[in-house]
Amino acid sequence: MFGQCREIRRRDFLRLAAGAAVAGGAGLWALRTAEAASSGGCVPGAKIGIQLYSVRDQMARDAVATVAAIAEIGYAEVEFAGLYGRTAEQWRRTLRELGLRAPSSHDDLLGGDARQILENARTLGQRWVIQPYYRGGTLDDYRRVAERLNEVGELGRPYGIKAGYHNHAHEFEPMEGSFPYAVLLEETDPRLVDMELDLYWAIEGYYTYGNPDARPLALFERAPRRFRLFHVKDGFPSRPGVQFADVGEGEIDFAPIFAARELSGVEHYHTERDDAPSDPEGSLGSAQDMYDNLVAEYGAGSRR
Repeated sequence: MFGQCREIRRRDFLRLAAGAAVAGGAGLWALRTAEAASSGGCVPGAKIGIQLYSVRDQMARDAVATVAAIAEIGYAEVEFAGLYGRTAEQWRRTLRELGLRAPSSHDDLLGGDARQILENARTLGQRWVIQPYYRGGTLDDYRRVAERLNEVGELGRPYGIKAGYHNHAHEFEPMEGSFPYAVLLEETDPRLVDMELDLYWAIEGYYTYGNPDARPLALFERAPRRFRLFHVKDGFPSRPGVQFADVGEGEIDFAPIFAARELSGVEHYHTERDDAPSDPEGSLGSAQDMYDNLVAEYGAGSRR
């Protein structure tokens, strides 16, 4: 059972509203966030999950025991990054036994067998299959990625499954008068493709490339309700280099991001730490800390 969700503080509401007033039209995102803040930045317990890449070394040793430990921590959802030698049907039974759901997975949509990926996803009850990484050299490269995502999304329509894209920081590097993530948003069909926004990497893109459009609230304004999934990842993006931290122990202020959920369209909140320790105590301890911190600050309602 979760504690009472912390409503966004009145001073945060006033700060956001004042920002909109000062910035005028450019501050429309702030005004909408201030409006959304009246309902707080609550995260439904039933929508809190973890990307299993965070415990990948433990998954490689004993995948079933690791997922069972994730369920014991309290997570309601998992996001696969590979099936670790088991079939989708085997995982479906395991998830059912543990009371877990898998709304999405990371898969090679660009080079893999899309039909098999979608078949596995259907067996697991997923709504998304997500491209986890891509790095191109030109905007045309990203236009081709968008075309492929549309193709996979079209293939997934009979299954009720959409394609998705998970970002890193480099998609926000200015290029040819635009930037790659803008191309992905513009060239993908919203009926077929959603975005899984990695919050840390987007903010890292803002600091690394000086791109104000990389900030999550600006992205929500650019493409409302395209961001159905978040990777809730923390760290210190304002510092030189890449520095991760357990959720709630870095510098990222998630409150205004979560409060803008009507604008973002977010439905699922998956924690992740890219550099989690490889030992069981360390990686599962990190998973526990991220869950506990997220629930303590933003959790609302039961995981069931």
